[in-house]
Amino acid sequence: MSAALSREGRQARQVGTLNSARRWLLVAAVLVLQARSFVGITGPVSLSRIPLRAGEDELPEAPPGGRVLHVEFCMHCKYLPQYLKLRKALADRFGERVLCFANHEDTLQELCGQGTSRSGAFEVVDVKTKELLYTKLGSGVHITERQEWMDKLLEDVEKLSQEDTSELL
Repeated sequence: MSAALSREGRQARQVGTLNSARRWLLVAAVLVLQARSFVGITGPVSLSRIPLRAGEDELPEAPPGGRVLHVEFCMHCKYLPQYLKLRKALADRFGERVLCFANHEDTLQELCGQGTSRSGAFEVVDVKTKELLYTKLGSGVHITERQEWMDKLLEDVEKLSQEDTSELL
């Protein structure tokens, strides 16, 4: 009989613990909903409305002695790591002198006639001269695969920047 009472006591404690856990879970859910509404995210549907590309703003002007580069890369081909590697190489070598943007709708419209990136594309273009510095479409090879290719691109950007500097003098 005492074994049956102790078993009932354990079950009652477990039910009490479950009720307590449910209360805390409910409190946590309410806090999450309040935080989401505070941030402006009202539900999962609104998450899809968050823009994944740059705004409709114009690209900024290049700093003196610098350049603005535009990179078109296919969002569906998972080329983001290659783009980030290119941006890091540009930032390491040029700092803030060379600005790099990707998949800017107006620039894509101007360069390739459509406002979205082309499938399989990875192209680097100087915005001022509209000069194509690198394209993957012809070769099928990423510029980030070999350091020599990256170095050549960086040298080409350096030459373009030096040409602008000599024009200012």
